[in-house]
Amino acid sequence: MVIKHDPPPRYEELLPEGGEIDFWRWRDEQENEESTPPLAESIGRPCIQVAECFVGGDVQGLVEGCRALGINAESRMAAGQDLFGWVEQVQRTSRAGGWLYIGAGHRRDIERKWMDDVPLDLPEDFDRVILKAFSPTPSLVFLVGTFILRAESALGLDDQLRTNRYLRLEKRGRMTAYVSATHRKIEEVRLERSRVVESASAWVAQSFAGTFARDFGLAALPGIEFLTTTLTEPLRDSHMSGLARMNHYTHILSIDRNFDSWESAETPGWRFAQPWHASDVSWTMVAACRLSEVDADEPSMPKPHPNEIHRLAETFDGFVIRWAASCLLVQYEGSLGALRDQLASAQTQRRALDVLDATHTTLTTVSFDASLVATELQQWASDDFRWRDESIEPITADGWRQGGEEKYPPLLQILAENVVDRSRWILDLEPRIRDQLVSRTSILAISTDLRLQRIVLTVSLVALVVACISLVIS
Repeated sequence: MVIKHDPPPRYEELLPEGGEIDFWRWRDEQENEESTPPLAESIGRPCIQVAECFVGGDVQGLVEGCRALGINAESRMAAGQDLFGWVEQVQRTSRAGGWLYIGAGHRRDIERKWMDDVPLDLPEDFDRVILKAFSPTPSLVFLVGTFILRAESALGLDDQLRTNRYLRLEKRGRMTAYVSATHRKIEEVRLERSRVVESASAWVAQSFAGTFARDFGLAALPGIEFLTTTLTEPLRDSHMSGLARMNHYTHILSIDRNFDSWESAETPGWRFAQPWHASDVSWTMVAACRLSEVDADEPSMPKPHPNEIHRLAETFDGFVIRWAASCLLVQYEGSLGALRDQLASAQTQRRALDVLDATHTTLTTVSFDASLVATELQQWASDDFRWRDESIEPITADGWRQGGEEKYPPLLQILAENVVDRSRWILDLEPRIRDQLVSRTSILAISTDLRLQRIVLTVSLVALVVACISLVIS
């Protein structure tokens, strides 16, 4: 891909009088130089994973989506069970369904490289997608989509970092913000990352009517973004400080520190963490490695190559499911919290009637699914063997923290405690909201009845007075 640099601005016209023209010209040159990766460096993004969930009867969206895509379940039997039989088992029994490989597909305009791939209308950023389903509880099914990026999109972040940016002035209310080259690169990298994740999420949402996209309207599904470098070791503490660190490309990518990063014995050389920039996609984790380090330490570890990347993604499948389960509870927690706030905000009687009507409608939709999901996920997370089964077990990558397991527990344990705590909160709040709704509805009904009785009594008194006056006159 050809790098198209932004044209340098005319600083004399851009900056106000006395605006330190030489300083900003020098700063733009310095920030572009420090934030551009060396020629020997290559920032790759071979694939991303996103996870959608299906609660209860929503799993029919998965079945209908597979049929619409032309995925023939009979040709993709896993352990003697096809997709439709697997879904029927999940729906009609009280057992979890485990893992099921659904199938894979490639973009229609490229040659098929895998025998069982089907042609799909994938977004232009992706060459291939691998679909797997997992049912950890009787009422929950998760779909994991591993999207392999085409060569141009895989180098999209590298291209953004190598593109020269320059000072831009933005009017924000009464003040003028000076957006430097580094801050502009941070924004462009964020947009590129979110664009690809949202593109994959939109395809999943359109193909399979799942709970995240349909009920909560998530533009970016929870998942993992895989990054590779050839020169710098990602998610390690940088020896730089001050502006040199702030302008470095690893800082822009949020991979310049090992604080709150994790590593696992099952994935040597790989570390992962949440991007710490406030503007980054909140439910997308970053897994990063230096390719030469992976190859040297563990020759059997798959390289991020299209023919091998599915093996790498399979290693993270179990973890991304648990990450998505935590996200699901956060969505239900937010919905119930909004209902609680709506009930508390009702001031006037007319406002109260509108709020109660809206709350009743929302509660009818959310309440059953929220309590069902919270109950089953709490049971799953409380069973240590089931929760840790078929998943990597990340531990903190901070060397000084690794000795204190009680204070800094493994990431799976943190997620389990988070799931249990949120489930308890939901199961405690949901009946309270329901009781409050019933009580307020009863009180308003009584109040409305008394108001009508008062009106009737007033009208009767007026009629009696009119009748008495008529008798006196006559």
